[in-house]
Amino acid sequence: MNGGHQSTAEKLICDEMLGSLSRWLRLAGYDVLYLRDMNDDEVIRAAVDEGRSVLTRDRELSRRLGERSITIMALTLDDQLEELSRIINTSESAGYPARCTICNGVLKAIGKDDLSKENEKMIPPRVLEIRDLYYKCETCDHFYWRGTHIKGIKERLSRYGMVFSLPDPEQNIL
Repeated sequence: MNGGHQSTAEKLICDEMLGSLSRWLRLAGYDVLYLRDMNDDEVIRAAVDEGRSVLTRDRELSRRLGERSITIMALTLDDQLEELSRIINTSESAGYPARCTICNGVLKAIGKDDLSKENEKMIPPRVLEIRDLYYKCETCDHFYWRGTHIKGIKERLSRYGMVFSLPDPEQNIL
């Protein structure tokens, strides 16, 4: 584990060994790129070009990155979240809304009445019947909504000092 990471690295990269971790950090509002099928030189170039710290299980990559790396040794997601919470100030995720778990895009609130017919096709009919507010990724157009899984997401993240929040609909209705 590399030292020197006392505060949150706002922009992160997870290498291909940490895909699940990248999705959960996005739920906590972190700006996290998930890089797959890239060699170490490409990962390093992306980190430098975009001013990101790299989360990795690869000791050699971590050594090459120096202070830009955060080495994660844990194998399971919960252990990885626990390890990361000891390295960076995860409480600083509070106030940052969740990002798209698929592409890391920014989510925007969209009211039911503002859904296009095309958008309605992307949401299950039962969900359309019971929900009035949705969250659409500005990059990949994936839709999210408050479902029964939200409680579990909040509980898991809170165990590691992280906060799950969705964009405020009053500030960003499409």
